[in-house]
Amino acid sequence: MELYGITKDKIKRHSVVVGDNYAFPLGDDFEVSTTQKSNKNRLIAYYTHLQKMEDSFMIKYHPSNVVFFKKGIIDSDNQHSLKRVSIQLKDGYVYIGDLKDFPIKYGVLVMSGKLSANNLVEKDTNILFNSQLTVENSTDKIKLLSVGLLKDDFYGIIYVPKERGFIIEDIDNPYVYYSVKTWKPRKKINEENWTKLNIRDWFNSCNITVIED
Repeated sequence: MELYGITKDKIKRHSVVVGDNYAFPLGDDFEVSTTQKSNKNRLIAYYTHLQKMEDSFMIKYHPSNVVFFKKGIIDSDNQHSLKRVSIQLKDGYVYIGDLKDFPIKYGVLVMSGKLSANNLVEKDTNILFNSQLTVENSTDKIKLLSVGLLKDDFYGIIYVPKERGFIIEDIDNPYVYYSVKTWKPRKKINEENWTKLNIRDWFNSCNITVIED
């Protein structure tokens, strides 16, 4: 599994060491309130949350906002160690390790945006799906795993399955795209056949409340 959009240096500078992991904060705590029908964050609502309340019509949940990286892959001298990772969802959090560590090994993990020098979201990462897919089934297949708030912007980690029909726009070069299936670059696409998603699309029709300390 590829991990796109973050460096070992960024993880080390902004994390605290917890046991055998670097605990990387994604931003401030917040609560999501929405209808059951409108909720696109089913994985967070049922697996990677810190608190949740629901009834037959409404749901409220507090997403986990810390991702744990195994120290071994971050401290490794192997420059490719972030390109061969696996993940596990455990006790409300996302754990990222070496390929041999965890059961989920295929797909691409995408950091949802590029951070500036002062650790704010400078630009969101775009994930595109082709005309054979819809927003509904794309946001169902693509999973937002964990998320925090940096000022007014969402910052999180997104899982994209290794399937045809999805490409990722290079955040530093909007004319280069990466196939999720092959992870090979593409320099030309017919934009009429593709629709863009970014992390904000997972929070349409949601009420967001910052959780104060």
